[in-house]
Amino acid sequence: ARENNVSFLGICLGFQVAVIEYARNVIKIDDADSDEFSEETKNNIITCINEGKMRLGSKKIKLKENTLVRKIYGNKKIIEERHRHRYGINLKYIDKLSKSHLLFSGFDDSGKHVEFLELSEHKFYIGTQSHPEFNSSIFSPSTLFVGFVDSMTKNN
Repeated sequence: ARENNVSFLGICLGFQVAVIEYARNVIKIDDADSDEFSEETKNNIITCINEGKMRLGSKKIKLKENTLVRKIYGNKKIIEERHRHRYGINLKYIDKLSKSHLLFSGFDDSGKHVEFLELSEHKFYIGTQSHPEFNSSIFSPSTLFVGFVDSMTKNN
């Protein structure tokens, strides 16, 4: 999806795996991994957060200006999405990962948790730590799902 400009939406673990793939194949951190998959990795791009406690419930997310995520959410500065995860991006890798086209486009209020990522030169490549499916139904789909489906119907 990343290499062929195919629409991609990574939710929770999909977000985390997208970061690992990017770190390995674009940034060339060959042993990039997650603490969840390998406790021996020297480059734990994804690490356990909150002392191992599950991050649960609705959380506010600050969206960066001029990002696809912000556009999809109607240019709102702050949104709320539900969460259920224990792992997240290791903040010591943020600068290294951001030097290319990987854009961290949403953070929690504290700035300690990356909530959204996207590729700046891609038609739709978004990852989120949140679970938009928790607030979605067939007759009232999540804004993120609508944006994803919409991107797949466009030829460019």
